[in-house]
Amino acid sequence: MDLSQKLTKEKIIEATINFIEKYGIHSITIRGIAKEAGVNSAAINYYFRSKENLLEETLKLTIKNFQDDYYAIIQKQYQNPGELLQALLLYLLAGSMKYPGITKAHLYESFVNNDKSNFSSRLFKKLLNCLIDKISEIDREKDKDDIKIFVTQLISAVLMPSLFSGLFKGSIGLDLKDEDAQKKYINDLINHYYHVDKGLENWHPGPMNL
Repeated sequence: MDLSQKLTKEKIIEATINFIEKYGIHSITIRGIAKEAGVNSAAINYYFRSKENLLEETLKLTIKNFQDDYYAIIQKQYQNPGELLQALLLYLLAGSMKYPGITKAHLYESFVNNDKSNFSSRLFKKLLNCLIDKISEIDREKDKDDIKIFVTQLISAVLMPSLFSGLFKGSIGLDLKDEDAQKKYINDLINHYYHVDKGLENWHPGPMNL
């Protein structure tokens, strides 16, 4: 594949991400993606063979980039679990608020079809256990079963507002698209488990690389 072909393929994947953000994963069509990318339908069929293959490649690319970012955060050195949770949860919240469509797309099979065997579900389990193990290394006094419980609570508290942002905003006026609001939300959340007065004032989540 020459450079021109590679750029065209990347352009189509980027258009697929934009399409999912605008209309949702359930609305994807070859014609719709072609229009978004500014190419004809034949080009999509040439590079990806089918809508299903295009979607699979798009989700694999975005989940790989997310996985790389996640491990980069996890593998840093932290003085206490609160620092790790601040960095990781703010990254997750900022990313899922910026790309709610992609976030929902990765969880679609688990939510809609109750399929826990798909790649995203398996990776979710792996990353969750990685976080639990890392916290156990830093905080050796806390029981691992207790860590599993509060990690589940924290991840749920981050995912729910991003997956249902319109519901929370429409019901109680909670808008977590603002960066300062995200920082306050994460700090208040973590303070239920670890005391963290500072740490996010000058910290900005890196862009989620999709």
